[in-house]
Amino acid sequence: MKLLNEDEVFIVNKEIEKAEDLSKVQILPVIVKNSTRSIEILNFLSLACVACSLLFYNYAFLGIGLVCFLSYRKLRFALTQQRAILEFYINKINQTEAKNGVLLFVSLKEHKVFVLCDEHIAHFVSQETWNQEVVARMSAYLKENNLCEAMIVGIRETANVIKTNVPIEKHTKNDLEDVVIQKE
Repeated sequence: MKLLNEDEVFIVNKEIEKAEDLSKVQILPVIVKNSTRSIEILNFLSLACVACSLLFYNYAFLGIGLVCFLSYRKLRFALTQQRAILEFYINKINQTEAKNGVLLFVSLKEHKVFVLCDEHIAHFVSQETWNQEVVARMSAYLKENNLCEAMIVGIRETANVIKTNVPIEKHTKNDLEDVVIQKE
């Protein structure tokens, strides 16, 4: 899946502005192409072990290959989640004055979406709510390779979750830029 093009970035940035006006929350979407480059070798090793087991009829290789493969999947999830947490802090979402920042994190290669929010919002909205209302809807569009629509839906749903669950402050300073961030 490709990153957003210029026209799509413009559309998503406008959606961020609208959602922030509606909900008085600061939304920062971050899209990365790959969160787990460092463990690709583990996947290769697991496939090599399975191939050796088939080639040499040695079930020890098969066992090692399966363990590596299962470990790879869990490690891949954990590393993607860690990348989302890292982006939360790198982009200073935790440093908004009103503690009302929300990260919408998308890792394209891993097809994963994470929503992380600052402490004021986390007090009112559970991670389960984010997963049901935002992550699930965004993931559905990502499965269809529609990144732009996934971002638009994610931003709108974030605003709706905030409007429904969090007491809205009259006026909050906008500490974060209203732009989608894309990284290779």
